[in-house]
Amino acid sequence: PVSTYSSGMYVRLGFAVAIHANPDVFLVDEVLSVGDEEFQRRCRTRIGELREQQKTIVFVSHDLNIVNSLCDRVILLNKGEMVVRRNPRETIDFYLRAIGREEGSHILAGGNTEAAINNGRLALFHQEREVTASAGAVVSVEAMGQEYESLYADWRIFEHETACCIAQGTLTRLPVTLEWHTRIEDGRLVWAIAVICHRPTPISGLRVHLFLPMRYDQWLYGDRSGRFPDLLPGDQTWSLVVPAEVGCCQAAALPEPQADLPPLVIQIAPQERHQSLEWHNTDYAMGMRALRAEIRIPERDQPLATGRHDMLTLTLDPGMTADDIAALAEDSRESRTLRQGSLAVRFENGCFRVVHDGHLISACVHWYASVLIGNLWNDSTSLRWYAIQRTGDRLEMSGASRRFPYHQHWALETDEMGIRLSIVLDVQEPVEIQEYQVSVGLRPEYTQWVTDHERGPFPPFDPAQMDWVHANRNYAPGRQIQALSSSLPSVTLTLLDRDSRFRMTAINTGYQQEARVLQALRTPDGPPLRFEPGRHDLFDGVLSVGTTPSRTQEDPDSQGC
Repeated sequence: PVSTYSSGMYVRLGFAVAIHANPDVFLVDEVLSVGDEEFQRRCRTRIGELREQQKTIVFVSHDLNIVNSLCDRVILLNKGEMVVRRNPRETIDFYLRAIGREEGSHILAGGNTEAAINNGRLALFHQEREVTASAGAVVSVEAMGQEYESLYADWRIFEHETACCIAQGTLTRLPVTLEWHTRIEDGRLVWAIAVICHRPTPISGLRVHLFLPMRYDQWLYGDRSGRFPDLLPGDQTWSLVVPAEVGCCQAAALPEPQADLPPLVIQIAPQERHQSLEWHNTDYAMGMRALRAEIRIPERDQPLATGRHDMLTLTLDPGMTADDIAALAEDSRESRTLRQGSLAVRFENGCFRVVHDGHLISACVHWYASVLIGNLWNDSTSLRWYAIQRTGDRLEMSGASRRFPYHQHWALETDEMGIRLSIVLDVQEPVEIQEYQVSVGLRPEYTQWVTDHERGPFPPFDPAQMDWVHANRNYAPGRQIQALSSSLPSVTLTLLDRDSRFRMTAINTGYQQEARVLQALRTPDGPPLRFEPGRHDLFDGVLSVGTTPSRTQEDPDSQGC
């Protein structure tokens, strides 16, 4: 009486006939979605028997629990196209992150790289393995002290092909639409992010958080590298692993040896001077590595006008080898290094590291500058630095004070004596400066100092000493100071302005820092130095290593040394 059976009874009869035919290949399509629990249990038992007999079983279903329990390998299909083919857990995880409103979802593929865009979240895959963590990559807009995340926008896919698409997400509480242009080319994912303001909007910044699994245990940042700290149960907040650094446009993450993950290189297009990269650890509950790419909008450019504004372009490359990444790090190092003979000076986040014959001879603060305003020292390492510009043997960089209305413009170039540094102060509002200085921190092996007026030894470091201590007694204006060592080359800081009012002084840092310092200190003869809006020359000098003899000295005994 088959004609009287319901559809469910008909499917059950068909399954019973097929299962007793002793098939070599058994095709099953959603049959376990019908029938009571007892029928489903008997079906699973029979399928298990076929598996034990080494039969081939193709099981089609949307029931993820049954797929997970029955299958060894799972293929996800999308409109007849195979998207992924992995073990059950990985394929199901991919499916759960890819589902959502169809209008806001799209899967890109090119070569061995795939990406899934799903209503404000992006996930990256390589060779059918997910590279990103479960949180994927998300975007947030900062406006009026609030964060507006891409996950809470209304998304639509407007244009799409196999390897590219354009997605737009309209934020519900801000008159802004996020626009993502994504494409896969040569195995790399290129992700361009823009904002469309429907009316003038005071946007102060935009952030991208790229989340990676904990099995990525090494980070690279420019030409530096290290290991991520372990996450502990007590880690209740995010922790900064590598802070943002001027001119650093690339980072990378390397997996632990036994992890089935590729090295991942992340690059940020260097056309915008207010953008940066930072490595973080999330809190223990999230349990992920996080790369933050950020762009800050200066107050003078706010609010953003009505219309479209390009913000960030990220390139994610999961196809590089460890050797490729090492070569990139070397290129990054050289892009901000100036060489003169055996002397090399490398810019790093507001200071210069000094290297001679491949050995680092600077220490602690390295070669940096600082300005005293309102009894507060504003070090060059605390400025917000912009991208480095290089022209031949000349580097130029600019840093903005986070507290006071000025920028510093630095120019570094080769000179017959060594490496020349010029600093220009660009003031936006009148500012009074109590004093300012340019200093070179050196390794503790330097034991002697020489100025235009006197010479003497650096004193031993006192374990009880926390503050910096001047070693010289004569603070008359001068033009040169030198440090000497029995095992390291001499280091000389020479001012090029013959009418200079700088006072050249030798200093010991505190015991914990343990460095010698050569300092050019500019102090006013009376009231604080007042700088009106405009550009003002602050410093012009040359650093020489092992090439410049000390200047003719007066009798040290006559100076009370």
